[in-house]
Amino acid sequence: MAAAAYPRKSASPKFQFDGSENCVVLVCRDTFLRNHHTTQVVEKLESIHGEIDRFDFDGDHAQPGEVLEELQSVGLLHVHKLIIVDKADSFLVAKGGDDGESPKPKGGSKARQILEAYAKSPSDGATLLLRTETWRGGNLDKVMSVFRVGVEDESQAAGWCLRRCEKEYEVTIEKQAADLLVNR
Repeated sequence: MAAAAYPRKSASPKFQFDGSENCVVLVCRDTFLRNHHTTQVVEKLESIHGEIDRFDFDGDHAQPGEVLEELQSVGLLHVHKLIIVDKADSFLVAKGGDDGESPKPKGGSKARQILEAYAKSPSDGATLLLRTETWRGGNLDKVMSVFRVGVEDESQAAGWCLRRCEKEYEVTIEKQAADLLVNR
């Protein structure tokens, strides 16, 4: 089931990536949850495509051309690619010139324009995962699946830890221990 690609949806702990989306935005302030859901994406893509190649980019330093080239290039073995851009909010912001004194360009940044064009006709051989803590989608929300994941409060997070331990590891954990994990 594909997620609705509308930015105004409230934060929800449900993340359901079915593998059909080629361009996905994961908005989550919590590092653990971001990594947990990324693992779900990797596992789903591996179940569909077998082996995948993973490429990680840091949004603070990545160039739009590098990301686009990786998305569009085909490897010798035609293995499905997962392209992850961390700090996507920074990646998509219009930046000034390299000299640090040039003004920011008007309109969308080069990265935003490139990704908007790419997402309208994405490659079947790649999945783009933009990971970010904050999100100003605009036109990107119309062409990408946006998942907003969050924890409303610490008691909700502790409850998640209790359920996760039983489900994933088949062990129980005391409520106090779960609270300590969340506080940590």
